[in-house]
Amino acid sequence: MPEGVKITNFSFCDHNNKHNLQINVLNSLETTNGKFSFSVLFSVIDFSPMVNHDIKLIFSDMDGEILIETDNISLEGTGQKGDSNEKGVITGATMAVDFLDVLFQGQGVYVMKIYFDEELINEFHIPVVYKERSEL
Repeated sequence: MPEGVKITNFSFCDHNNKHNLQINVLNSLETTNGKFSFSVLFSVIDFSPMVNHDIKLIFSDMDGEILIETDNISLEGTGQKGDSNEKGVITGATMAVDFLDVLFQGQGVYVMKIYFDEELINEFHIPVVYKERSEL
């Protein structure tokens, strides 16, 4: 893992509600037809602001089969030494990434892996549950 880099404030969220500034955090993804749209919100902190960095998200099923792999999300460096080395000052970025009409392979626990500069820095699990329309 890149030294010091951390993921904080990670949440799986309902995709439909974030546009009106209301966030509905999800404890599970519930679907009737195997498809579901959702967002993830997270912050990445404690990285050097002087150089460029890349973040990638990979969402997999319980067997490790990749359902979605994002392109690299670039964080452009300033090329200048900032205040990040001063005591108590944190360098970071907060991101929201949408995943639309993801086709799930069945019920189970799925995993979102987050890579920073091609190294895995954290992973987050969420259950996917199939329900009848009347149960939603």
